[in-house]
Amino acid sequence: MARVEPAFQRLIDLNGAFDVRDVLIFLNQPGGGPKPVVLQAGPSRPTIDRMTGTDHTLQTMDWTGVRAMVFDMDGTLLNTEHAIVTAASQTLVQLGHAPLPAAYRMPNMFGTAADLMADVLKERQLPMPQAGKAQLGQWFEHHYAQQPPHGAPLYAGVRAWLQAARDQGLALAVCTNKQHALALKGLEAAGILELFQVVTGRDSCGVAKPAPDPLLFTLGHLHVPPEAAVFFGDTHADAACAQAAGVRFAWFTAGFGTDLVRQYPRVLDFADYRGLPLPTAALA
Repeated sequence: MARVEPAFQRLIDLNGAFDVRDVLIFLNQPGGGPKPVVLQAGPSRPTIDRMTGTDHTLQTMDWTGVRAMVFDMDGTLLNTEHAIVTAASQTLVQLGHAPLPAAYRMPNMFGTAADLMADVLKERQLPMPQAGKAQLGQWFEHHYAQQPPHGAPLYAGVRAWLQAARDQGLALAVCTNKQHALALKGLEAAGILELFQVVTGRDSCGVAKPAPDPLLFTLGHLHVPPEAAVFFGDTHADAACAQAAGVRFAWFTAGFGTDLVRQYPRVLDFADYRGLPLPTAALA
């Protein structure tokens, strides 16, 4: 049986080989003990964890008390991997190095632009340019901004699920380590910018994830307390940010994250928005 942890809604681990039909969870209630809620078995869509091959079957989930949902962008809403690798490769060429090989996997898909490029240089055993790490990040962002506007597609089911959440009266926001202007451009190109009330970039409050500041900054602009929000992300940086901010965390396992995410509290693991239960009881 799941164990209650302060400030977090806790699910039974669905990553094991369980034949789950009805799952009991506990919701911490303000001023009282845990309230048992049954996730009812019903129509569902199987989802596959790309890292483990585990087949997850998602059940209807009770979102009581949730007023806002905040989303990471890269690897959570948009599959930006190709655009990121292309921009990194072009940055290397600008520095006089060979481009990245085909099917290259970035060693860092969770940090700022400067962090991403610094780790590419380290992995390729290349020196840091004299201009420094910050300038390296700016060069990367310049090349990223030149990528085709529709080169970062939405993950399947994202648009419909976000719209359904909006229709339920939930506040939606984005909290990303991407530069704010690039985040706006990417969300607009994907056709979902208008669904979000707030978009926070790594330059919006001067601190990047995994620090809690960007997420708390986002919730402050939504006028929603941490305990009334859920943060959706794909990497351990997102999970650590949520934990530090006192916000429940939902892990999109089909993104860019690794097993490091499993070290952090989570309320949900899912690999497909089309199998994610709609938040019909969120405002009950």
